[in-house]
This record gives sequence, structure tokens and C-alpha cells, in this order.
Amino acid sequence: MSESLFDVAALHVGYPRLPDVIRGLDLSLPRGGFTAVVGPNGCGKSTLLLTLARLLRPASGQVSLHRRPLTSYPARDLARTLAFLPQQPLAPDGIRVRDLVMRGRQPYRRFLLPATAVDHAAVDAALAATGTKDLADIELSGLSGGQRQRVWIAMTLAQDTDVVLLDEPTSFLDIAHQVDVLEAGAALARSGRSVVAVLHDLGLAARYADHLVVMKSGRRMASGAPHDVVNEDLVHEVFGLRCRVVADPETGTPLVVPRRRAGTCEPDQTVPTSTDERTAHACT
Repeated sequence: MSESLFDVAALHVGYPRLPDVIRGLDLSLPRGGFTAVVGPNGCGKSTLLLTLARLLRPASGQVSLHRRPLTSYPARDLARTLAFLPQQPLAPDGIRVRDLVMRGRQPYRRFLLPATAVDHAAVDAALAATGTKDLADIELSGLSGGQRQRVWIAMTLAQDTDVVLLDEPTSFLDIAHQVDVLEAGAALARSGRSVVAVLHDLGLAARYADHLVVMKSGRRMASGAPHDVVNEDLVHEVFGLRCRVVADPETGTPLVVPRRRAGTCEPDQTVPTSTDERTAHACT
């Protein structure tokens, strides 16, 4: 195991009306590379990420970042160490792309002083890295969902931190834009940063992540390299899904293929051509 990034001990986190989202969690996330946190809806993935970002205070337990208690970081120091992109970030009406990305430089700027050459260089680099340089003067509201997500990631890059937390960065995106976002996350990891992302698609998580954390009901069910973690028994236990796990033909990483559920159509060599024939072939 490489040097740890986060160490979580006996963590208990929740909300006023839902106090037991995470219960007694022990976890270590490796420094460097791409870690994906996966699990069924409501299992505590986003709650964990909010806690790692120090946006939720644990009821008990401790979180350490770089072997140092997370609570010991002054706010500005933490903002220069860790960047967090939430599920549904909000932006002011009418803001242009470059101005939004410049907000990532806030931890380094002095109040009311103009942006420095270093700030502008960081923004330019972030726009270039996410393929959004040509969008710099366009209002955020005029972009597609995939473009907006790349701009938000650019703002996160401009923050220039060693640690990047992404909460469901591929939600509401089509498959092409999901791949674009995950490629950007993998590129970040290759550049030497530590990326931790909450993801829903287990196959894509296994393809792009170096390390997986699988959660269920606020607990860690498994963690490690995708090849060591993803198997048919685990998928059934965690997701309630019978499946086959095969090698991804592109990457060799684990790929989950769901098995047919009872009552679904069986393969048929004949191809119905008329309306009546299609009706006869329909599942009942």
C-alpha cells in the first residue's frame, strides 16, 4: 500500500433527520492516483466525500489528511491543499466561463486586489487542460451539460491543489461526456495529484480508477485495486444484482455484465418484421 492520503477511524456521520448514514467507518485512501467510491444509492458515498472536504462534521471518529487531523488545518491552508466539486455546483447568473474558473484562485488572492499573472496563468492552464479555452468568453448558462461540467472541473484545477474530490462528476451526462470527464480525472491523477471521485457506473470506475472503495449502508464492504475487488459475489451482495464479471475488451479491467432477470425475453434467431409478429414476440 502506498502512503496514505486520508485515514478515517471509527467515523460516524449523519444529518439531523438521518443520523446514521455512516457508522463506525474505518478506511485508508492511498496518496496519488485515482480512487473511486462506489455503492448503491443512499450508502453514504457523498456523505463520506463531504466529510473528507470538511463540509460535514462527524458525530464521532476522526479524519486525517496527510497524517494530520483534518480539523487542524486553517481554512485557507485546507483550500490550498484540497479542492472539492459538489454534485450540483451553483454559479451566479450571467457569469462567463473565465470568470468562473478564476474563482478557483480565491485561496491565493488578496481581498479586492486584481488577479495576478500567476492567477491568469493557472486559469489558462486549467482551460487548456479541460478543452474549454474556446469557451472562455461564453456565459456558463449557454453551454451544454458536458461543457459546463468540464468548466467546473477547470475551476477545480485552477485551485491548484494536490487533492481533488469530485462528487458524482458524471451524473446527468451522456456516455461520451462521462468518458471525457473520467479521462480528465485520470489525467489529473497521472500528473501527480490525488483524485477521489464518487461514481455510479462500476465498469467505468474499474476502468479509470487505480483504487476502489465499495460501500453499503454506511460501511466499507471492500477496497483495493479493481481486479482484486470486483467479482460476482461482491456485486450481488452490495447491489443485489446477479451478473458476470468479464474482462473489458478495451482495457482488460473488470466489466460487469448483468444476468437476465426472470421474465425477460430470451434470444431469438428470428427477426419479427410485421406489427403482428412483433407483438407475438413481446415479453409478457
